[in-house]
Amino acid sequence: MQNSNSRFLGIIVGKRFVSGFDVWRSKKVPKNAIAIIGVYPWEADHIAKAAEIAKRGIPVAEPVGRALAGEIELALFRWVHGKALNNISEQTPWREYGKIIRMCHERGVQLDDAAGRNAIWTGDRIKLIDFEHTLLTEDIAPLPESDRQPSLERLYKEINHSPVSSSLIEAFNQGYQNKT
Repeated sequence: MQNSNSRFLGIIVGKRFVSGFDVWRSKKVPKNAIAIIGVYPWEADHIAKAAEIAKRGIPVAEPVGRALAGEIELALFRWVHGKALNNISEQTPWREYGKIIRMCHERGVQLDDAAGRNAIWTGDRIKLIDFEHTLLTEDIAPLPESDRQPSLERLYKEINHSPVSSSLIEAFNQGYQNKT
């Protein structure tokens, strides 16, 4: 962690609950803010997973470090300015998300928690966040169909709750079908 003269002026703190993730933040997030995610050290290594996913050419929130607070590990990421995909009903972001999910599947990244809330639309691209339930192949190689299905089924279920679900599914599928 950096001292009070840190170049990271804003800090966004997330707190895990049994039923999900609660985030406290100000209405205006500073440009150079950091997201802090607390996990027990023996759980998912968000920093290592994000770094490996980025090496595979997939856009993710930028990891900037880690710190320990007792038994809790704090994973520090540069804040991604934008809007969670699950709050967007336009087709372009969902088409881009389809491309990102396809890239993940083609490059050995299995997102077992693929959901609109774990993808941020920055206005021109998608960045993935939350890697706790992400599995990576040892080698960069396409996932078999059986490993692709859970993330796709999860996404289709989420999209179906949208009032414009058919157009979002169509947009997602268009992006997913385009090889990257």
